[in-house]
Amino acid sequence: MKKRVVVAFLIVSGITLVLTNTACRQERVKFGEAQAIWEQQVRVVNAYIDGMSSARTSREMVEKIDTFTNEMEELIPRINQLLGKFSSDQSKPGKGENETMAKLMAVVQFAENLGKMNIKKYQTDPDVIKAREKLTFTFTNIKDENLSIDGEKIKVEYANLVEGKITGGENLEKLSSKLGSAGLSSKVKITMAILLSTGRGIQSFINDYDYAPDVKKINELNYYKNFVPLYMKQLSTKDAWGNDLYYRAEGDNFWVASAGSDGKFEGFDQQGQYTDLAGKDIILSGSAFIYGPKIVQK
Repeated sequence: MKKRVVVAFLIVSGITLVLTNTACRQERVKFGEAQAIWEQQVRVVNAYIDGMSSARTSREMVEKIDTFTNEMEELIPRINQLLGKFSSDQSKPGKGENETMAKLMAVVQFAENLGKMNIKKYQTDPDVIKAREKLTFTFTNIKDENLSIDGEKIKVEYANLVEGKITGGENLEKLSSKLGSAGLSSKVKITMAILLSTGRGIQSFINDYDYAPDVKKINELNYYKNFVPLYMKQLSTKDAWGNDLYYRAEGDNFWVASAGSDGKFEGFDQQGQYTDLAGKDIILSGSAFIYGPKIVQK
């Protein structure tokens, strides 16, 4: 009797081990497929961005768009096949697998949005318009309606991509850095405009009362009756990264600051200019930036 129990146990254990190994192998296959498609797609997107910036004629631009379209048309069946596997799989994806799929879909969405972007230099050229329409239509063939990957995770990975925060291979880091530099520069400019607008409102208040509003936080400016809309039509309390602005006042002097892209404010005593925008604070005093990016202050 004991022998039969042992044999039965070994058989069940063997079947379980085979099934487990098969499941792990399938997960590794999907992970490998996602990784390969992701890397190839990133190379295609990188080449297209570089091509857009180097095109000197509308004909060259059409060639770049057509190349991008053809390469995406080759990739999309593989993407759809992978999405189908994920949608039909009842097992829960592993963490690495989930993250890779989210990153892949973030690049898919970015590639689609890139195809929809107006090309300012050639936006009225009929051949460019026709090529862009074909490219846009290509992305309608992606079947992601029943995607089992968390949509919020894809949104996070998309934001990380365009802000230059994604790592994972030379090509992806090149793309992420390229996009991050552009996104970072735009957010710095927006933040500086917010600081200037706030500074003008505070300066107008000083002109009337000979002192700066004596508050600890920027949103406390609303404590002063009619500060909005008398001195500002609208008070912005956050920078372009969604972080609270910093405020300090002494007599008729004031400082308004942003903690920059990393959200870590190092204090109002910083002065000077810089060219590396990442993680740097921005400080306005009066009508001038006493600490800020050189390239934006032309």
